[in-house]
Amino acid sequence: MSAVNQHFHLDVGEDRTISFTVTSDGTTAINITAYTIAWKLYTHPMASSAALTVAGVITDAANGVCTVTVADTDTDSLEPRVYWHQLKVTDGSANESVVSRGNVTLKPAKT
Repeated sequence: MSAVNQHFHLDVGEDRTISFTVTSDGTTAINITAYTIAWKLYTHPMASSAALTVAGVITDAANGVCTVTVADTDTDSLEPRVYWHQLKVTDGSANESVVSRGNVTLKPAKT
């Protein structure tokens, strides 16, 4: 599987659902039936622990589509700044692959 860079922004205190498509080569979707999905937000790419971890949900297994929902309260304690994220999938044989990564700009809460 190839990892796709996916950059986006969030506002502190915002509910957001992020959609990902798992592919074998960047364009060809793979079936993710029986996979587990984990999305993590880090302070930087080399950080050893995540500032936030969210379990993903498979929404269209045959077409490799999964979503991650960040609740408004998930970001309340985080400082607005640029973070690093990664989406990791684990197949039924316990093989892990990072399939998406990139920058997440966390912006101050809208007033």
